[in-house]
Amino acid sequence: MSLTGFYQRGNVETVIFRAKSDFSFKPWKKWVFKNQNSYVFQEFGKEKADEDILSLNFLYLNPEQKIYPFVLGFVSTNYRRAIDLRYLFGAGVTFQILEKEKD
Repeated sequence: MSLTGFYQRGNVETVIFRAKSDFSFKPWKKWVFKNQNSYVFQEFGKEKADEDILSLNFLYLNPEQKIYPFVLGFVSTNYRRAIDLRYLFGAGVTFQILEKEKD
């Protein structure tokens, strides 16, 4: 997890705050859940410029294999584009190309 903040005064007062998190765990023996989240808030001259959230979620089955399936879910908001909430759910297959330890 990381948190970054920035405040500047002068000709234009600027406030920037960013937060990120990234974690994964094994809820069951052959499953891996991965989650990545980010949040940004920006304000220039006391006027909000950004306030965005992004959440990326993956559930992998047998990720130790060369070919394995996954399901995903993305959720986001975007202040500048006036998107209150958008989401995407899907499934796919991962194919591992490189398997050598040096790679």
